[in-house]
Amino acid sequence: MKTEVFNNLNSLFLSAAQEVFRAIRLKPNFVLGLAAGKTPVLLYKKLVEMSLAQKFSFSQVTTFNLDEYVGITKDHPESFYKFTQEHLFKFLDFKRTEGLNGAATNFKNECIRYEELVQHSGGLDLQILGIGTNGHIGFNEPGSEKSSRTRLVNLSPETQAKIPHPNFEKTPTQGLTLGISNILESKNIIIIATGATKAEAVKNSFSAIESKNYPASFLQSHPHCTLYLDQDSARLLKV
Repeated sequence: MKTEVFNNLNSLFLSAAQEVFRAIRLKPNFVLGLAAGKTPVLLYKKLVEMSLAQKFSFSQVTTFNLDEYVGITKDHPESFYKFTQEHLFKFLDFKRTEGLNGAATNFKNECIRYEELVQHSGGLDLQILGIGTNGHIGFNEPGSEKSSRTRLVNLSPETQAKIPHPNFEKTPTQGLTLGISNILESKNIIIIATGATKAEAVKNSFSAIESKNYPASFLQSHPHCTLYLDQDSARLLKV
């Protein structure tokens, strides 16, 4: 694992966006794994800006969303598919954007379907990740095994507490997610953490041995994973 620490958020997200953009330019039919949430918003903004400035086409790129809430359709205002649409897809000429179906009638079959789509696309060339304050990646909560695959999961109370409430009649208690082993199968991984609230999770995940108590710690064994940190999130980590 490679660790980069930046003095400000603009430099951090610009550097991460440049890494993504360079990789896609080298392989037009790139397969990109996307994360939702607050962490990647500025990354996607930077990626859109540089792509439009250089008039780069994403028409051959395939995207796969990392996870999704159970019980909602993809056009729900809080769905992760809607998030990536609002922050990325509507600005660029993506033609193939895939996401887990939180409204599926059979979640086991949905997870099998999604894994097969990823495999048939050639696998993820790059997975973008954030990290939760409890060390989760995607919806792989503490206790997730390194061998875990795409599956239905119960969301931790900590994760549920951070879910926006206004657009939900009832807070989601479950989600669908690519598993740890699916993530580790990605050829490259970018994981981003910013702010003092992530410092403890960063320390516990990346300065100790791998542990299912901190699922992000399993990324330490990946040969092509880059950890992007600001000074606040890195303050407890010896780098």
